[in-house]
Amino acid sequence: MKKIILLLAALTVATGANALSNMEKTAMDTMRRNGASDACIAKMTPGEATFIYTTMNDGDMSPGTKNRRIKDKTNQICAR
Repeated sequence: MKKIILLLAALTVATGANALSNMEKTAMDTMRRNGASDACIAKMTPGEATFIYTTMNDGDMSPGTKNRRIKDKTNQICAR
């Protein structure tokens, strides 16, 4: 019984560690729309996902500026 409980606890922790936040999923979708490959998206750090997400939702920036900043960040990530 103790082993079953430990197994379930380990499974719960592992599942939570691999779960993506809504912000990261949104950033990944945005990068895909900008033509990034899966290999490029895998290089994205949480900080870069935050940058992309906050840029998308910035009410003070024009749509053109948002698109340019996101495209530049995507190209920077893919260039690594």
